[in-house]
Amino acid sequence: MSCPIIIAILVLCGCSTIIFPADSARILAVELTGGRSHWNFMKSVLQSLIQKGHNLTIFSPFSDIEGCDVNCSLIDTSKDYPTTGSINIAVVLKTLSSTVSLISQSVNITRNRCNDMYNNTDINKILTVRNNSDYEVLLIEPMATECASHIARILQIPVVYLIPSPMLTFVEPILFGHTPNPAVVSHILSQHAVLRKFVQRCINSVLLAYSLISREYYEWIIKKAHPQSYDSIEVIKPSLVFVNSHYITEPSRPVPPNLIPIGGIHLSQPKTIPQVS
Repeated sequence: MSCPIIIAILVLCGCSTIIFPADSARILAVELTGGRSHWNFMKSVLQSLIQKGHNLTIFSPFSDIEGCDVNCSLIDTSKDYPTTGSINIAVVLKTLSSTVSLISQSVNITRNRCNDMYNNTDINKILTVRNNSDYEVLLIEPMATECASHIARILQIPVVYLIPSPMLTFVEPILFGHTPNPAVVSHILSQHAVLRKFVQRCINSVLLAYSLISREYYEWIIKKAHPQSYDSIEVIKPSLVFVNSHYITEPSRPVPPNLIPIGGIHLSQPKTIPQVS
């Protein structure tokens, strides 16, 4: 990993004092979802990097990011996929109605977002230049599949995943290569954050197995019905994963060494209490 990337990582981890000079990192960032909450998390990470003088090229359907003028380029992708303001609430409620519905729709939406991204003219300009030296790292949200890492594979650069929620248990095996212990680690869709009873552990184990099988099945179905070029290329695993979580808000659990919790980075600074008469 190059020195500028290490500098960027140290900045995000809270290391404000750096005693050796380095050039700014050249970072490519892509916001795949049209969700405002997803963007708020990614935006906060990107703003931290902008403030430290790193060079960013950002693809996003949102434009409310501060400081993106010097050494920063923001490319509007709002025409490629809808934002939360234009999404039908009835469709959202139907998607969240069951575990199967949530996972199947998540896989389907992720692949649709990837297809839209790869059809983007500006993205294609970047990807058509093999061994592109303009970027040193890719920042992107994995969502429910790894199709987004295809960019990093083509450009031969490391990928850093940004997950705007607590650990996505049903995609953890494909990201890190191991499955969390369902007797200890609560599933993200579980009704119990801390598993205290034997029955809760059993239900959590069934839920994890069910969601893992469902995700694999629905992705296999989509690949068979609508194969894409990135399906035949080996995915690149993340060098780092930043998760919107924190030790004080989540139950204790084992995590991979390349996972860094940065929960709260997207929260605004507290203001003084207004005076009232």
